[in-house]
This record gives sequence, C-alpha cells and structure tokens, in this order.
Amino acid sequence: MTDAEEIVSILIDEARAQIALQSSNADSHDTKALALLGADIAAGLAVISLHAVQTASVPPSIFDRYWWVPVVGAAFSAIAFSFTLWNRDFRIGPAPDTFYANHIFQTSFAAKYALLTDLSIAITWNNGRVRSKGGGWIVGACGMVATALGWLVIWAVVK
Repeated sequence: MTDAEEIVSILIDEARAQIALQSSNADSHDTKALALLGADIAAGLAVISLHAVQTASVPPSIFDRYWWVPVVGAAFSAIAFSFTLWNRDFRIGPAPDTFYANHIFQTSFAAKYALLTDLSIAITWNNGRVRSKGGGWIVGACGMVATALGWLVIWAVVK
C-alpha cells in the first residue's frame, strides 16, 4: 500500500467515526426532546386539571385569570420538541452494491478516494440535520424555562 492509499484509508476511518458521532448526537437530541416533551405534556395537563378543580371548588383567584399562560408556553415547547423529533434522513455513505458496481474496474486508490468523497458529502449533509435537531431542542427547553419563570413572576407580582 502506498503512502497516499494509507492516508486515504486513515481518512476513511475518521470519516466513518464522524458519521457515527453525528448519528449518536442526533439520537441524544431525540432522547432529551422525548423526555422533555413528556414532562411538558404532563405539566400542561396538570395545569388544566388544576384549573378545572380550582374553578369548581374555590372563589376565583389569580390562577383562574392567568391559567392559560403556562398552557400556551407548554404548547409552544411541545411544538419545538416535536420539531426535534421530526424524522430527518441521515446519510451514512454510499450504498455498497451501487458503489461496488460503479468502482469495480477502478484501482484500489481511486475506489478509496471515491468512498472518502462520498463520506465527506454525507458528513456535510448530516451536519445540517444535527444542527436543526439541536436548535429545536434548545428552543423547546428555553420555552419551558421561560414559561416556568413567567408563571412565577405572575404569581409573585399579583399575589
């Protein structure tokens, strides 16, 4: 194996590792978004049920006037978390059978270089997908925090 082939082989291994890390990162965003989506829905339902119980049993309070604020915030966060979970196609490289058919008559170096090029294209493609998943998760998490802080401010100011 020549030096050029050895370098391309090393770069192929690095590109494959980068694609595996991108996939893992996307999965971690999905897991966090799914957990916070569940908490978000539970909080929204708790506020709605608390409003229903309180309306039926006690005189009107601050909660009765502004109960919708955390529900709207929870709905906003839920939409952002759903955006994070939205299916996005990730590329892991060329299809083996197509790659074989296209490069069977080339030299080993040319085939490895073509594989490295395909993996580089997949890495660039996946970067955009991972960024959008991370952005959705951040917006949802910030929405949850802003909703909680907003509700605390309303409660503290009006009380």
